[in-house]
Amino acid sequence: MKIVTSNHIFHDIPIKCPICGGKLTWQCEEWVEDGNGGWMAGTVKPSCVTEPYLDSDEWEDWFRCHYSTPYIDWLPLENPAINWVNKRYRFNLDL
Repeated sequence: MKIVTSNHIFHDIPIKCPICGGKLTWQCEEWVEDGNGGWMAGTVKPSCVTEPYLDSDEWEDWFRCHYSTPYIDWLPLENPAINWVNKRYRFNLDL
């Protein structure tokens, strides 16, 4: 099991963006204790690499397209991503 910092960004979770098929990066936002004194992912947040800069002209259209139905498109990805992370990693919350 690899130990990572709480702000670690996961680039290798094999789940694609449900909207455009782009690569997703993931970051843990909540942690739970694993029973052995270690910390594992409680929630993870995806980010699509196709997201334009927030102040760009394209961002509003991109956001409207990518997040029109988040409970349908994004929520089903969370548990598989959490399971993938928790099989491989634990977090050092002291750093």
